[in-house]
Amino acid sequence: MTRQAPRLETDRLILRKIALTDAPAIDEIFSDFAVARWLSLVPHPYPAGEAELFVEVCDGYYMWAIELRDVPGLIGTIGCDTPENIRALAFWVGRPHWGMGIASEAAREVLRFAFEDLAANEVISGAFEGNDASMHIQRKLGFRVTGQRMLYSHSNGRELPHIDSILTRPAWEAQMRKGFPG
Repeated sequence: MTRQAPRLETDRLILRKIALTDAPAIDEIFSDFAVARWLSLVPHPYPAGEAELFVEVCDGYYMWAIELRDVPGLIGTIGCDTPENIRALAFWVGRPHWGMGIASEAAREVLRFAFEDLAANEVISGAFEGNDASMHIQRKLGFRVTGQRMLYSHSNGRELPHIDSILTRPAWEAQMRKGFPG
């Protein structure tokens, strides 16, 4: 089943379809081991031409390029979809944009889309152990830890502990009543 990621907007961000013109920015960001180390499927060093394949794989899923409203150009991606049609929140932002609340803001909007437009009952997520920034974002969005498993990291070349988390519809609705901090 092919899905089309609609354009979403927040106060500071535009979430739009990922395009082949984003490949150079993806190459640059994935070449930074500080980013790649936390992503299970991204090898390091990042091979030439791999970004084009990444863009092709994203097509047909609920995956978005994240860009600042006032500065066009991909600074990260976010998605809430898997080939198995499971609602799974996954995101990354390039290092120059860390600590600015961009991932949280994008995630709030994608979660709104997942629960309201897609009628999701739950959204799963997680992070490799040690990725405190990602787990902090998930916690403040209402995700709770459900367990831990070993997951292969292509950039690290081995299995690493991965923390699994979930946000249920009731927990999301409770966050919405509180104003969805983050």
